[in-house]
Amino acid sequence: MKLYRILYGVLGAVLLVGTILTGKHGLSEENQKIYEDAAALQGEVDEIGFEKFYMRDYKVRFFDGNVDYVISGDNVEKEDALFTTFVGTTYEVNGEYQVILPTVENFAQMFQFLGTAESLAEGVMNFTEEEYGAEEHIATLWHEAMHAYQMTYYKTEILALLEDNVLQENIEDVIISSVDGNQDVVELYKKQTEILNKAYGAESLAEKKAYIEDYLKLQKERRKLLSEEACAVEDYFETAEGTARYIESRVYGFQEGNEAFEKQYTGQTEYQKGSGKYYTAGMLKCYLLDELNPDWKTGYDFSVSLTELLEAL
Repeated sequence: MKLYRILYGVLGAVLLVGTILTGKHGLSEENQKIYEDAAALQGEVDEIGFEKFYMRDYKVRFFDGNVDYVISGDNVEKEDALFTTFVGTTYEVNGEYQVILPTVENFAQMFQFLGTAESLAEGVMNFTEEEYGAEEHIATLWHEAMHAYQMTYYKTEILALLEDNVLQENIEDVIISSVDGNQDVVELYKKQTEILNKAYGAESLAEKKAYIEDYLKLQKERRKLLSEEACAVEDYFETAEGTARYIESRVYGFQEGNEAFEKQYTGQTEYQKGSGKYYTAGMLKCYLLDELNPDWKTGYDFSVSLTELLEAL
């Protein structure tokens, strides 16, 4: 498995090229505006604190069902499609990481073919058909830009989170077999999820720290039941995908406000099979670190997991 090919939203979902086209003559104005509006949020994203994280550093490829429209700065060029399926991902092209997204029309249309988000990737996608539009596409674009940033600057560190033997197999399968397939592990993870949500919602820093201590105790207990391989995969997903979900959620909040953010991203209590649960857990850990160690992103190189950062508080 090529780990730099990080699929988001439609991980593993295949939609053959059909009749869904943005237009015959070029990228639609709606998608161009999505790119421009996303880039316009750079100032707010700068305040989040990840160093050298600039969306415009990465080409964005909008796939319209036929070709890719590649945006680089103010230029738009038509190129052969990298993939003949609709995916949201980041991928290395000619030595540089680029963002690949379906056009917003196609991303929303996928739900009509494949159903709600849960059927796409066991909860990896965070939006449903009724909710998906320009604001959600902008948030998704920033999610994938975060992966391009990670792999451009910190590929070695991120991949080092995984055990060497994990690189030879589908890391999603490790979670499904070793974690989801062990009911004792599942029950402990449910308890951890409840505690993590309480920590996020606690009003005082002392309460948050107390909940985090309880969470970390359960983490040690649960991980005694897991192989080193499974633990490494969990750390990888939480760190790589959790930080990307965190960026996505922040961008969504910039656009839609705190109430909409809370409704969309927090309060998840149901157990999620597959890797989706780590997107949420990693995101919440980022928010807890923001409150308990506001400078945690300064110099952060993804070489340590988010759990290790919580343990160091």
